[in-house]
Amino acid sequence: MPKTCFIVGLSIALVIVSLSCKKSEKVESVEIPPEAVRIKVEGPASGTTGSLLFKLDGKVEDWAGIEPFWAEGGAPGQDLGESSIDIKSVYFKNDARYLYVFMRIFPTIEERFKKSPSGHIVGNLFLDTDNNPKTGSNAAEGRESDLYKGYEIRVWIPVGVINISGKTSPTVSYEIYTHEGGFRGINVVDRQDSLDTGSLMAHGPDGIEFALKLEAMKLTVPATFRVMLAEYSHFDEEAGHSVGQLTLEVVK
Repeated sequence: MPKTCFIVGLSIALVIVSLSCKKSEKVESVEIPPEAVRIKVEGPASGTTGSLLFKLDGKVEDWAGIEPFWAEGGAPGQDLGESSIDIKSVYFKNDARYLYVFMRIFPTIEERFKKSPSGHIVGNLFLDTDNNPKTGSNAAEGRESDLYKGYEIRVWIPVGVINISGKTSPTVSYEIYTHEGGFRGINVVDRQDSLDTGSLMAHGPDGIEFALKLEAMKLTVPATFRVMLAEYSHFDEEAGHSVGQLTLEVVK
């Protein structure tokens, strides 16, 4: 082999190894189950930043004047362990491209990390995108229940921990799954992480804020469908699930 080819090949191999090492530093939380929701959404609002309706920064100030869809997400905070996250309220808004979600949580991702620097789960959103409970899923994460019947989309929201150059930081992400195979594995259609540049997921001093691509969920505006929120801290309790109808409209 010519010397030049050998050097180029070696350089490419080193780059691949380097990227693999960086990727392996990221530790995601272990997945676990969810359930329920209710909603009424109209949009868009004024003050658009760039191509997005909201600046995704985990601050609730941009949502001033918008009523929360759930004043309490799931069960009221009680008997929470050191690592638990309580969803205090949930807001929704949409434009022609995205469904925006803001969740007030306690503690915040940063506050929790200071006490418990480990992976966890905030919860799950389930969407019955065709608004027909007779089509879609029959179970989620191996758990068969009437709660999960009829949903086509699951949005899983885990908390992770990442170590970069010796500094450990918390991260929150979402993964959108289709119902085939019980919302698992290869059926993920979109993933966003708060530490990625240009991500549609963020956490901040008031909670977590993210934008879901309507196209990824095969939704177009206008639309009305069932939504369910499953708060992970209370996922074994019926009170930990909230269900309702979400209406997406673009107001000109």
